[in-house]
Amino acid sequence: MSLRISSLDPSEPRASKDCRLCNRRRIKCDRSLPTCRKCDLRSLDCPGYGLRIRWDQGVASRGKLSGKALPIEDSPAVKPGAPIRAHAESVLHAAPTCAPSPVATASSSSSSHPSPGASARMAISSLLSPPIPDDNGQPSLPKTPDYTQYNAGFDLNNPYALNVDFGNRPLLPPLRDPCAQQLLNYYDHIVSATFPWIEGPDNHWRTVMIPLALECQSLLLALLAMAAEAYQSKTGREWYFQFISGPAQLRTECIQLLAHDLHAEMTDEQTFGNVTKSSGILATILALCNLEMIKSDSALWRVHWSAARTITRRWTMPPRSPTSLDYNCRFLVVDAFFYDAFASTTTFDGNTPIPGEVVHPDDVDIFIEYFQLIQQITSAERSRHESGAGGDTADFLRSKTSIRQEFEAARLRNKRFDTLFQLASQERRHDFNAVIDMFHFAGILYAYQVMLSPRDSEAARQECAETVVECRKQMHSVQGIQHDFVWPLFLVGTEARGNAELQQYIEQEFFDAMLQTGWRNCVPALEFLRRFWRTREGEMVSWMRLAREESKRGYKFLVV
Repeated sequence: MSLRISSLDPSEPRASKDCRLCNRRRIKCDRSLPTCRKCDLRSLDCPGYGLRIRWDQGVASRGKLSGKALPIEDSPAVKPGAPIRAHAESVLHAAPTCAPSPVATASSSSSSHPSPGASARMAISSLLSPPIPDDNGQPSLPKTPDYTQYNAGFDLNNPYALNVDFGNRPLLPPLRDPCAQQLLNYYDHIVSATFPWIEGPDNHWRTVMIPLALECQSLLLALLAMAAEAYQSKTGREWYFQFISGPAQLRTECIQLLAHDLHAEMTDEQTFGNVTKSSGILATILALCNLEMIKSDSALWRVHWSAARTITRRWTMPPRSPTSLDYNCRFLVVDAFFYDAFASTTTFDGNTPIPGEVVHPDDVDIFIEYFQLIQQITSAERSRHESGAGGDTADFLRSKTSIRQEFEAARLRNKRFDTLFQLASQERRHDFNAVIDMFHFAGILYAYQVMLSPRDSEAARQECAETVVECRKQMHSVQGIQHDFVWPLFLVGTEARGNAELQQYIEQEFFDAMLQTGWRNCVPALEFLRRFWRTREGEMVSWMRLAREESKRGYKFLVV
């Protein structure tokens, strides 16, 4: 028996697609509702046209998937591509064909769920029967897969970690995802350790940032996004979430909240009406600045840096004063000053750097005096470029002797700070002093490059560069402090033109620093050095001239 489609009443409603049985039999379905008549004529059970629900797979009882509900490949979800060095080499040797988008939407294809079907299986749970009530008569919640088991490849054994107890506090919405709680622990133990000069119990990126993030959602989102990006950069794997699509969603929501808070902050005449909210704004901005350093493929750090400058000046310039700030805000101002001092040495945007006076007198400790001097040197260089030799210059920059004397006084004061750190051994104290010496001679080198003529200062600059390298080579262990070397070694690199051996040494040190942290923050600086090394001394007098010319064409980089 057969049925002709033409014999059906055209006024009857029809389904929008064939039933699956007719489709499998490769015949034209009549699409009658509720089931097709062709299946009825052959006494077949028509499956209809609606959503098809299948049971999820069970737990494997044997084989390599034993005990697992989802197949997980042994290899990383995202190939790390020969760790950091190989990736950095590929970036340095091949110009990108297009710039990646800095911010993806929450619906980006790079979802952090373990399988494409996971979200679909969770979405259709509302179509199923209500859950069976438990013994107390309350319906039990449907169980979701525990994705925290897929985030691996690290040990949470940092003795200085806070180890937040999420069970005894109200949680901001992002932390309702168990994987986000796990990620904040990863930040606590691992990511936060990359920020201080030397890791220890007074790491403010842990002791200040984490408690503040538990109250400020924009900061929490920024720290989670940073930790997820750092994990992926170091391991080559994406961080799995249960309810969050990935770091792109975290970053997007963070920026949306921050924009709202910034608008409120800048239109409110009464600064610090809400201290937590005000400090959360600058903390979020600084976290975003550092987030952009992980992949080093975005120029958004300049936007965040500009915001950090604006907020810092708003808090510390007359009629306000650093003395009016609380402890948390003072730490944030100090960190903004450090970031600005680093960034100002290699950017030539015409904006005024944050002055060293923003630092509260009680907060002057390790390296702050050095960078107050470095900020004065940067300001003198910009002033000389705009106004010639008669530009505004600090007194200590008048001669080679006074430069050395000023830095030597700061060096002696910095040597006393080793008592503030819980340094485990004499070797560690030696290494700490070597880091101080690296910045000491790098700072003198920078002053010579700015204030003295290239010909008259050549021998003195070469001596400083060699001493920085010697201090680095005398260290017993660089574990946990390798990220401190980047700026001093960059300055040494600017003196390596024509010296292939020194160039190779600088490259290796940069690669080692990136390998330790998992961040690719050194790539733009190394790209610049390689371009500078290819120039001739007669056509390009100094690295600052090249950086200034490239800045006019929109190329700016940060050494931090």
